[in-house]
Amino acid sequence: MKVLLRNGNRSVRAELGRELGKGAAGRIHEVVGRPDLVAKVYIDPAQARIHYDRIDAMLRNPPGIGQPHQEGGRSYPQLAWPTDHLLSMRDEPLGFAMPMLPLKHAVDLEAILTRRSREREGLPQELIVRLFVARNLAAVVRELHKAGHFIIDMKPKNMSVYRLSNPGLIALLDADGFCIYGGPSERYPAQMFTSEYIAPELLAGNRKASEAREEQDRWALAAIIFRLLNENIHPYSGTFLGSENPTIDDNVRSGRYAYGRVPNRELRPNPLSMHELFDDDTRELFDRAFGGDPYSRPDARTWREHLDLFTDPAQGRIFRCKVDPSHWHFSKGCGLCHRERLLAGGGGNAQVTVPPTILQPRSPSPSPPQSVPTPPPRPAPYSPPPARRAPQSTVALPPRGTLGGAVRRIATWALGLLLTLLALGIGLSVLLTMSAERARVANPPQRAPGPMFSTQMQVTDRTAVANLRSGPGEGYPALIAIPAGELVTLADGARAPTSDWTKVSWRGRTGYVASSRLAAPGSVRSARTQPNEEPKRAPPNGGERSPPAPTSTTAKSGTPARSTEPKPAEPGVAAASERPAASSGPASSPSPPASPWDRATPERPSSGSTQGWPQPPAAGAGGAAEATKPADSAAATSPSGASGATTARRTDNDALLMECQGWVTKGRYAFEEGSYDSALALADHALRLRANCPGAAELRNDSWTARQGARQRPGAP
Repeated sequence: MKVLLRNGNRSVRAELGRELGKGAAGRIHEVVGRPDLVAKVYIDPAQARIHYDRIDAMLRNPPGIGQPHQEGGRSYPQLAWPTDHLLSMRDEPLGFAMPMLPLKHAVDLEAILTRRSREREGLPQELIVRLFVARNLAAVVRELHKAGHFIIDMKPKNMSVYRLSNPGLIALLDADGFCIYGGPSERYPAQMFTSEYIAPELLAGNRKASEAREEQDRWALAAIIFRLLNENIHPYSGTFLGSENPTIDDNVRSGRYAYGRVPNRELRPNPLSMHELFDDDTRELFDRAFGGDPYSRPDARTWREHLDLFTDPAQGRIFRCKVDPSHWHFSKGCGLCHRERLLAGGGGNAQVTVPPTILQPRSPSPSPPQSVPTPPPRPAPYSPPPARRAPQSTVALPPRGTLGGAVRRIATWALGLLLTLLALGIGLSVLLTMSAERARVANPPQRAPGPMFSTQMQVTDRTAVANLRSGPGEGYPALIAIPAGELVTLADGARAPTSDWTKVSWRGRTGYVASSRLAAPGSVRSARTQPNEEPKRAPPNGGERSPPAPTSTTAKSGTPARSTEPKPAEPGVAAASERPAASSGPASSPSPPASPWDRATPERPSSGSTQGWPQPPAAGAGGAAEATKPADSAAATSPSGASGATTARRTDNDALLMECQGWVTKGRYAFEEGSYDSALALADHALRLRANCPGAAELRNDSWTARQGARQRPGAP
């Protein structure tokens, strides 16, 4: 399949190869001769047209991820970001091209979350590997946010981890579904997100994915990092103390975060959780991420800088376990040893299988520095907490009715009122922000340079008509001339011109019109509503123009011709005596006349400009065009002509009308080709044949103006 790869002004021809995969929205194809690229072709052509502007914004505003990692002669990109528009040979949107991700050498992020899945995939078990994965994920998300883009549907299934000698490099998929920023007042929202990775404010308000912004990404990023550091335990999973069996989304909606420094009253932590062995600053970041204020959540940059402290052993924040060298842990003790002891105490398997390849620290010596303090002993096995009881105050209260009790009740009431007002203020602020964002999404401003979306367009008034041709090019024959200002309908469901020629329909006919002759509806006045008058132009030599003599002509010899009073002709048909006389030479030619039929001799085009165009017939000795003058002109002009002569005159007039219109059509072809001298000569000839020939006066005025403009350009002859 032949296609075009276009990015800005650059267009490259390419060919799609075999299909590599298929999803719900599109198919992935290889690009022949480009092993570094693949092409995504949308299954529904309407989706390709809808996503065209989104892909264009992604091409104009890519994130600063940097060059892909190279290893073993293969490139490992971290983001499937579009590199080109994918168009058909008729400039119809098909999809986009993106870097080739070597997913055969990668696994889903979910495979690295649990011990069993790591054993099954042959992945390292060390905590430091998962710290590298979390750090690299935060770095990629930071670059996306820096460019104004948001992932929204952030989940481990949309992420992959490469199998490299130093594991930890990740790749993000489905970038065309992100929330894309294209510029001020230009944003293309995401359309979906996934359960268990939706922020509580979106769940509580039943809001759509199109309304989500950076706060959603911050919450989902913290949830994935928590699962990476805590053996796949979700921060909102645990043991519910009530009678229901809530889902994780129910706990998120109700704010039941069980792993904070302040215990949750409704949800207990998972007994195998290692969160209590996290460093204090790490637990503080998780408390901020899963607290009640969406705007206090740590951003991706904060997570990246925090995780940098643990991925560099020289910082002294990560230690190798002395009991089991395959374990790495934080400063409070080995969480894996704690977890294995719990499993062994509960009848589980405490033996851990370690793959032969173990990630070593970046320091020269395999052992930790001598200055690192000895880790504390392992924590005691977990014991279930006592049965739930009603919370009791740890502060001794004075007897009821005393002054101290009254003061305490007043203070408690005031504090509750203050917190209520604060919550109302925060809620009002969030509501106003949501309303403003919804208004911006519902009523986006019009973009001046963007493509038009009307199914109708209007013929411009650059010339009087536009030719409707049978094919996309000047070489195809013209079917009909469309007057300026007429509305045409774009064919084949097109929404805007996409090439130099556009397929349109007009009055039951379908063909191609030059895209430069089309404009937005309403931008051009229709020729039927414009006043029927010739433009007033001053002649080049400054001479005065005089109106034509309607009832008499002068022969070349200087003797006055016979004056006649012609019989009233039919509407739109000129009598033979009304035809202009042509002079025999340029000596008698006056300055540019006011009317086309006042010219004694038409201006001849320069040599070479009339190649391929027919020339008007030469004038006879009597000063009139002998080839076009009817034989019975005397009968046609005589008031007392017989009915036979009248019939012949009408027949001749009809033939004369068709002939002059043929010269006007040929003149229009010459004008569109830029041969203004030829167009002017053909218009003069049509006017000599018939003084009121339709379209001849407009063609002559347009040709005269265009020729004068061409002569006034710098460097023109």
